[in-house]
Amino acid sequence: MDQQLDQIVIGDFLEPLRRRLLSELQEKMSGQNKEHSFEIFLTVYVLNTNLEWCLRHSRRNAIRYDSKERYGSTGLAQEYIEGHNILMSHFLWRHKGSPLDPSFKSTSKLKRKDIGLSDSQVVFLREIRALFSSQDEYLRALHEDQIYEQELYWSSRLFIPGWMPHSGDIIPETQSYRRLIIRYCDKMPRDTVP
Repeated sequence: MDQQLDQIVIGDFLEPLRRRLLSELQEKMSGQNKEHSFEIFLTVYVLNTNLEWCLRHSRRNAIRYDSKERYGSTGLAQEYIEGHNILMSHFLWRHKGSPLDPSFKSTSKLKRKDIGLSDSQVVFLREIRALFSSQDEYLRALHEDQIYEQELYWSSRLFIPGWMPHSGDIIPETQSYRRLIIRYCDKMPRDTVP
């Protein structure tokens, strides 16, 4: 019964909503109207955060069911990552680099107008960039160790100058990887950490 309800919600509500969201996002990203810049940024940020949650959920299920793989479905996880790369590439191409790049220091109204941001949006972006900058050492370690399912791994990529897409396969689980997970997944319940 539970699965039937899931299928109804997914098929009748979530799938049409997903199609509409992605269609509108594509339309706004391919358009020339810079007024959508902030809305696009927020959407990309939410989708990147969702990727973190999906991978974390898949990782927890793999641990729960004692899977030999890092995720419940490594193929699906790889597809999520490829989708992220495509989304980020389009976002950065549209903005000729992220508006959150450290080089974005100009306070001139002309610069803000060029990228379609209001004064309050610029303030928000600067504050969030400062927040991510304060986590620089942690974020660098996450990326070096490829802890894909940890919070901020994917969403922080909006703030990395010279971002390059993730390439290659998902790294397999090893003993050293398990130690890294224990080190970084402080929010994961201890009984599920390997």
